[in-house]
Amino acid sequence: AVADPFRATRSHYTDSGCTTQAFATTAGSQMSFFWTTSIAIYLFITIVRGNFRLADKLVIVFHIFSWGVPLLLTFLALGFKQLGDSQMKDSVNWCWITDHNLHNKEARLTQLKWMIITGKGWEILSYVLVIVFYVLIKCHLRRKSSRDQFLTIKSYEAAQSANRKPTFVPIVFVLLRMWGTIRFFTVA
Repeated sequence: AVADPFRATRSHYTDSGCTTQAFATTAGSQMSFFWTTSIAIYLFITIVRGNFRLADKLVIVFHIFSWGVPLLLTFLALGFKQLGDSQMKDSVNWCWITDHNLHNKEARLTQLKWMIITGKGWEILSYVLVIVFYVLIKCHLRRKSSRDQFLTIKSYEAAQSANRKPTFVPIVFVLLRMWGTIRFFTVA
């Protein structure tokens, strides 16, 4: 009951409440993956390509894509009545893709398909894209910060410090998110 008050008080837990939670967490999670990837692309375009005009023009595309695609996919899942109580017995109660009948193989495959479409697929794609773009940014900064370009040791050290920072973004992003992905693959 302490670990999962919703499951302990199931009679007080409504289907509409679960569907609302599923909608909010599904759309919100997807938006965070899309925005994280959009920021990586923006930084790549500005730092590596040096094309500030293109990056600024893409901001509206990033907004449309990062808000619109997650909302579209989540509304589709809602329309197909896929959002609700997942009833996963091996984890705490979580409202995401509903369990219509997990003993039926076809129903389980449908649930997995919707889980990939509304979350895990975008999450894994985001891992890959963020890592690729930040590696490209880091390689570019490393090439640009050769010792000969700087007048002082202090300016060289500042450039080296700036070059280390892009390393942490993908590492922290993946480390914080990977546990849910590992759990998904062990349970799926």
